[in-house]
Amino acid sequence: MSCSKMSRLVIFLMTLSCAQFALGQARKASSSSQKAWMSWEELWEKTHSIGIRYARMGRFDDAEGSFNEALKIAEAHFAPGDPRTTSSLCWMSTAVGTRGKYGESIAFAKRAVELGEAKSGPESLSVARALDCLGTALMFQGKAKAAEAEVILKRAIPIFEKELGLGDWEAAKCLMHSGQACSVQAKYAEAESFQRRAVAIAERYYEAGNPNLAAFLESLGRVLTRRGNYAEAEPLLERALALREKALSPDHPDIASVLASLANLRRDMGKLAEAEPLYVKAISISTKSFGPDHSTTARIQEDYAVLVRKLGRAEEAENLANDAKANLERSK
Repeated sequence: MSCSKMSRLVIFLMTLSCAQFALGQARKASSSSQKAWMSWEELWEKTHSIGIRYARMGRFDDAEGSFNEALKIAEAHFAPGDPRTTSSLCWMSTAVGTRGKYGESIAFAKRAVELGEAKSGPESLSVARALDCLGTALMFQGKAKAAEAEVILKRAIPIFEKELGLGDWEAAKCLMHSGQACSVQAKYAEAESFQRRAVAIAERYYEAGNPNLAAFLESLGRVLTRRGNYAEAEPLLERALALREKALSPDHPDIASVLASLANLRRDMGKLAEAEPLYVKAISISTKSFGPDHSTTARIQEDYAVLVRKLGRAEEAENLANDAKANLERSK
């Protein structure tokens, strides 16, 4: 490891240790002594930032713990509709939803919407962010909540566009989520329209090598695969994979996601031998990240079962499909 990399690592570890120590002290200190060495605003910011860092690393169990601490600080020391409170609720929703706690995820997001509406009205930016969060939380449950998610996300889009403009990344993210909700309902033409709009904004907003582009590229690639436009889908998914592999650790769950999308494409193109190792790797990463009975892992297994059947391994395909179905039932 180079000296510069070692220095950055040391600084990161020192910052993390100080913040974790501060969290421990916060539980013991009185409000007056707390204020003497660190404001609640500063402590919330540190704690919240650590949660975001964990989430981006794919360590959602650690992220949940940090976001929970940040939420406690926000609820105890800030106004109910304070943007930090609604932000904590939304990040908690994402963290627990990613871990398969779908009911909790929806509950956190609904609280964020309610507090935002009470504080600043139904057309505010904080409400749009909470609506996007709620739509995403509902989509964790797949087809069962997709129509409800679509309505909520479509409500948020014009608010983002009014408050931030047509070229902002948050508007693009909400468009992407709306496209995903449509795709789950097999409304592929509408889904493609949303995803193309989202990618166009993201391409203008981010530099070409920014890893944040990967989610937009993957979402468009998925719906194009569904529509049989393989020639356009393939370079999008390959680019998304390259961006994530450059920016993330090899076992990050976001890499599993795009591997599975690329595997589905190769399978549907008839490139069965190329698709199988992608599925195997995606399932391995997802199992390590979330566990074998998480809905994300189970859905990749479902898709893999289709491939295995096409390869003529009927009994293995049946076992995979049954295991995936059982795991999806357990994850509800």
